[in-house]
Parts: sequence; structure tokens; C-alpha cells
Amino acid sequence: MTTRRSPEPLLWLLFSAGGMVAALLVPVLLFLFGIAFPLDWLTAPDYAHLLARKPFRPLAEVKARINAIARTGIPEVNAMTEGFLDRG
Repeated sequence: MTTRRSPEPLLWLLFSAGGMVAALLVPVLLFLFGIAFPLDWLTAPDYAHLLARKPFRPLAEVKARINAIARTGIPEVNAMTEGFLDRG
């Protein structure tokens, strides 16, 4: 007769991994946003630079297409998807 193993070790592994990530990132973020940026030791990236890169634009375009199809059943072309849905 076989006994089922508990998923508890896997859950503790995920919990401890999250704690490890937090332990590594929180001091860095506290240093950057609490000390370095306010005292002008480092220059914070400006929002224009971050918006110009638009790393999530393809994902936003796909989301807009899915929402349009779900709403009307027909893909629509708007400012978000202009040029992305060529109809011929």
C-alpha cells in the first residue's frame, strides 16, 4: 500500500523562496528610493524615458484586440490597434 506524500514541503519551498527574494530586494529598494534618489547620489529614471520604451505595448495591443472581439464579436480598429489589424 502506497501512501500519498504531502505537498507541504513544496509549499514551504515556495514560501522560503519568496522570503529570500524579499530579503535581497527590499534593502536595495530602500537604499535607492530612501537614500540615493532623494539625496541626488543617483539620478532616477524619468517617466518620459520609461514611457518611450513601452515594453508592454504588444501585450496591451493583444489585450485590446481580445476585449474588442469579446465585446462585439468583430475586431475593431482604434487608436490602440491602428496598423496592428490590417484589413486589406
